[in-house]
Amino acid sequence: MTRTLTLGMTALLLLSNTSAFAESARERADETAIRAEIAKITQAYQNRDAKAAMAPYTQDYIAFDFMPPLVRPGYQMGYDATKAFIDSSATPPVVAYEDVFVKADHTLAYSHYIVHIVATLKNGKHIDFRGRSTDVWQKIDGKWMIVHEHNSLPSQAVSGGE
Repeated sequence: MTRTLTLGMTALLLLSNTSAFAESARERADETAIRAEIAKITQAYQNRDAKAAMAPYTQDYIAFDFMPPLVRPGYQMGYDATKAFIDSSATPPVVAYEDVFVKADHTLAYSHYIVHIVATLKNGKHIDFRGRSTDVWQKIDGKWMIVHEHNSLPSQAVSGGE
């Protein structure tokens, strides 16, 4: 009886650990998939491709952004702003994501990072700044999509200080 109980407890522990391992592996895979989407956005800006830069955004996502309008509801406004930025750049803009953190759990995830934007505009103005961004992701039909984005600038950037 004791041997059977011990074997049963061992089996239960193994199943429990296997389940935790599988969960952890799935979370890592989801986090890797989201990081890949973020990398695709960076490449899309380099390719001057607004459609590809907006590919992970849902049609009804909402963004709180750096520049007016401060609230951008929906894909079309985001696409228009992205395309306008790319079109106003004399050379491909650099949009690099630094200190990327991603946490995924089944069908919802969030990421936050510093976004470094460098561009020379067609009017000759050079921009180079770092902002903060937080995204909420949802797994839709097996693909991670951004449903909400919040961008902000450090107060020094707004006031003109370093």
